[in-house]
Amino acid sequence: MEKYEFALESFKNIQDLMKFTDQKSGAVLLVSGFILTIFLEFSKELIFVEYISFYGCMTLIFGVITISLITYVIYLSIFKVVIPRLAKNYSDDEFLLFYFEHLATMGKLKIKENFQNLDKEKILEHVLDQTFEVSKILEIKTVELKNSMKYLFFSILSLLAFVLASNLI
Repeated sequence: MEKYEFALESFKNIQDLMKFTDQKSGAVLLVSGFILTIFLEFSKELIFVEYISFYGCMTLIFGVITISLITYVIYLSIFKVVIPRLAKNYSDDEFLLFYFEHLATMGKLKIKENFQNLDKEKILEHVLDQTFEVSKILEIKTVELKNSMKYLFFSILSLLAFVLASNLI
């Protein structure tokens, strides 16, 4: 396998991993929706009275914790994992033919001209630069997906405590 093929395969692999990360985040959002639905169903049965019992207080506390955690999970999943990102590691005067944002700003004639002047080493450099960019994005997405899954687990535990406490009122 040549260097260019290896670099391109590495880039494609990272792109695929980003797609899997986004799909996992979608699954986290789906489970979050189920948790929210269960929470709302059990909340409908609650009756507010002047005197709050111990279990009533625990229900309120676990309810607030559950809503807070699930809100944070949804925030992480949407705004830290799934949201599209632009490159951060290019200088203002750099224009690569392997990055869509640069292509969009170049114009058709400039793109054609730059493609005609490419040699194998320059192609490899473009692929490697973009591979670095997407790997940095994947690193951030992976950390935030891990965080959203951790808080999803805690929200499930909190939901179970909420359900148990609400049934003991």
